[in-house]
Amino acid sequence: MGSLIQVPIDDLYDIGSGLTTVKSDLEAVEEGASLVEGFDPEHGQKLVDPAVADFHEEWRTSREELLEAIGSLGDTSTSIASSSDQLDTSAATGYRDLGTQISEVDYRGSIDRLFTYE
Repeated sequence: MGSLIQVPIDDLYDIGSGLTTVKSDLEAVEEGASLVEGFDPEHGQKLVDPAVADFHEEWRTSREELLEAIGSLGDTSTSIASSSDQLDTSAATGYRDLGTQISEVDYRGSIDRLFTYE
């Protein structure tokens, strides 16, 4: 059985926005991360080069997957908030319209038709 999680819509928007910011910040430093790839020709050895290259390739792939996951979480959070907001607005409009229709009914006339006054 699943558990019910209640998160205010504004918080979902904030989460989505925050994750989008994290993704943008990480993407901004991505170029710097790629600058450290490879080995230092002054101090490194040719035997180390393949291992360092493999490490950096795996690290780059991990960073790309992380960025994609963060972006997806941010998009999902924002999408849930937007859908919930639209549903709330639609329901509120429907209930308001129903309330207006009910308040406009002339109940007195209905009662008059049921009973005859002498």
